[in-house]
Amino acid sequence: MRMLSAAALTLIALCAGPAGAEDLKAFKLTIDGVAVDIDPGESTTITLPGGKQSKVTLERNDFATFSGGSFSFVHPTGISVTKTDLGENITQYLMASALGTIVVVQEYGKMNPVSLNQLMLQEMTRPNLNSWT
Repeated sequence: MRMLSAAALTLIALCAGPAGAEDLKAFKLTIDGVAVDIDPGESTTITLPGGKQSKVTLERNDFATFSGGSFSFVHPTGISVTKTDLGENITQYLMASALGTIVVVQEYGKMNPVSLNQLMLQEMTRPNLNSWT
């Protein structure tokens, strides 16, 4: 058992080493055709065409406005909004926090979704939530 544990720890250490060596950043900042990888809150110096060096800092705003086709809302920038094409001219926007707060907005291009109100209300308030699985 100890041999298996030691082998597992060695494997984890070997796999974790190369991953940290790449140091991947979340954003790519491009100025005058010069690209640099950078994370929010980080500063770096870039050399622009012509040899001029500039210090740049990427900072995250506290709030951002997300706009869909016919709506917009302000949200904390730490929470991302995803957009999914559900087909048949239906687009869904999803925002979810780590605490479990979920906001779902669906845009319907060719149909009137009012008829879905009762069905969605029934599904959200169904007493036996285990039946969804």
